[in-house]
Amino acid sequence: MHCEPHLETTPYLRAGVIGMMKKLLLVLTVAFTLLTGCASVPLVQPRMPDASNRAEVVIFRESAFNAGGVGVSFGADEQAFVTLGNSEYASIFIPPGTYKFFVRARSADPTTLSQTLKAGDRRCLRTVADPSNLAKVVIPIVMMASGYGFLLEELPCPSGDQLAKYSRVDVEYQKP
Repeated sequence: MHCEPHLETTPYLRAGVIGMMKKLLLVLTVAFTLLTGCASVPLVQPRMPDASNRAEVVIFRESAFNAGGVGVSFGADEQAFVTLGNSEYASIFIPPGTYKFFVRARSADPTTLSQTLKAGDRRCLRTVADPSNLAKVVIPIVMMASGYGFLLEELPCPSGDQLAKYSRVDVEYQKP
């Protein structure tokens, strides 16, 4: 008795294997995209300036579905001080001077904003996910190459009631 594969089922088996391989590739691509986009930039601990000679910068991040699971680092002059998630804010005390503030997700280019601060100044900055991120998600390889972008802008400082909708993230300063 000679046994041959049933010719009618072979294309179905082949299609099933190819379908499983496509699903596996999709799962791996999504997992890689999520893992590479979620890590943050290394943080440094700034020195706490004297109360009589410092400025305050308040940075807050709007809540959004776009890049909602991605942490964004905030800092100045290439040193990140804090990482913010959706609906979080931080208050940072720094010495007076001219700074190039930035926000950056791990694999993306930073967005910068230059500011000159005097002693006693309080500046409020807002970061939001760049709307162009949504177009990049359609092609995961583009997202992996460029990362999630964020915008940075100066706004009038919100009131205490307005900041209450955000969770505070404390900045860790160097120990004296």
